[in-house]
Amino acid sequence: MLLILLPSWPCWSETFLRQDLVFLREEGVEFLPVALFPGDCELAPDGLNVGILSRKPRSAEGGRHRSFRLPPCLAMLLSRWKHRALRRQLRNLVQEQGVTHIHAEFADITALLACETAHRMNIPFSVGIHAADIHLAKYPMLTLFRGVSFVLACNQAVSDALAEQLPGIQEKIHLIPHGVDLRFWQYRPALPATKKLLFVGRLVPKKGLALLLKALTELPEEISLTIVGDGPMSTEWKALAQSLGVASRVRWMGVLPREGVREQMEQARALVMPSIVDAEGNRDGIPNVVTEAMAMGLPVIGTQVGGLPEVLTEDTGWITRQENPTVLANAISLCLGQPAQTEQRRAKARLFIEQNFDAKRLAKQRASVFRRSRTSKM
Repeated sequence: MLLILLPSWPCWSETFLRQDLVFLREEGVEFLPVALFPGDCELAPDGLNVGILSRKPRSAEGGRHRSFRLPPCLAMLLSRWKHRALRRQLRNLVQEQGVTHIHAEFADITALLACETAHRMNIPFSVGIHAADIHLAKYPMLTLFRGVSFVLACNQAVSDALAEQLPGIQEKIHLIPHGVDLRFWQYRPALPATKKLLFVGRLVPKKGLALLLKALTELPEEISLTIVGDGPMSTEWKALAQSLGVASRVRWMGVLPREGVREQMEQARALVMPSIVDAEGNRDGIPNVVTEAMAMGLPVIGTQVGGLPEVLTEDTGWITRQENPTVLANAISLCLGQPAQTEQRRAKARLFIEQNFDAKRLAKQRASVFRRSRTSKM
């Protein structure tokens, strides 16, 4: 039995994990999904029955992002002590359910518990890596990946970052993006006659929303911005919009289900993803909202940060230098003012997603890796 260990469930900013599990099950892979902590949104009607080990929300124990970061070795020792009850629960579950492989999503507390449990129970384990979990590694990588069977990386940038930290692990890394459900994110034959920009994501520093708000001041007043998401920077960025004099042009929607996100995409003229490398060195991988927008034919304007250049090029969208509001504003103007070129790029973007990010096709690859792991040894 394969056990897939998740940080929390359900979590509105990690719907890609739910999609992966649904498609993996459709491929006939049997697994036991378990989360360490309860999530921050309602359950989706997807038939997934995810067990939750702790009643304590992840936010209450600090989450993955902290303003103060302990040295990796000290953080690991503290987490081992702090989560000793979870470690016992996981070991008992592995024994009771006859688990033969543990796969942990994120190189964080999930991977630490999976690694230690796997070594204790003499079974193989694997880890799925994403972005901040490697770029801002909380624990020593040598310890976390000791004896790992394989690693699933969802973007090339994070794969390269791990390989740089752990020379020799490259041969164990499988690059498999999360993909897009092409049945849900269908291509729009025409763009709406609007000048509404859209931003979707967590309101955290690496998303660079301040850059977009500043760029908005350099654009004509008829251009508006709709923001979908929530997070710790919400109050600060709302105050920034007010101080910049663009508050009346910005609509804050909060968290929406994926149906609501799709509706906003259908009404928008372009998606803007102004990602930056934040003060801690954190950055985006490939935000799923970007590939979803590309699948729908919604033009995407973004920065050359993290995994974005892997999907966003001069053929598939508009990509700019980071932390430059004027350059970003110019890119937005070009997108809105060149309809013929926009039509060409959004058509190529859809084709690129069909060829490289079809979630069902990628699920087959993921399933193949897990099936091969049945014969792997520690």
